[in-house]
Amino acid sequence: GDSLWRVLKRASGGKQDNIFHLSCLDALDEPLGALWISTYAPVCQPASGDGSFDREPSEVCGVTVPPPLEGSVRLDLWKVVYAITPVWEQTYSGELQPPAFQLTFGLCRHPSQAAC
Repeated sequence: GDSLWRVLKRASGGKQDNIFHLSCLDALDEPLGALWISTYAPVCQPASGDGSFDREPSEVCGVTVPPPLEGSVRLDLWKVVYAITPVWEQTYSGELQPPAFQLTFGLCRHPSQAAC
């Protein structure tokens, strides 16, 4: 499933007003064998033909994206992915171990005013 989140936050660098796109997938029966979750800032739109990407998208998945609140900054490159893989029942020295999972995490971002 997919959803959009608006996250308002105060950080040492000032106020943030971020939009995050959250995607989730049950891949337990797939070769990955995990629950997959990704959170990312929507891709910025091309500026005025100069090759730069500095405009916020006006719409994501059919939802109008509001501009940042006055005095706030917004992350422009932020991608996080998680894979939660169950570790099925195992025995250790003949004793059944409690249920567990392996968490795999990845982050891609570049410095911005919002991340300071």
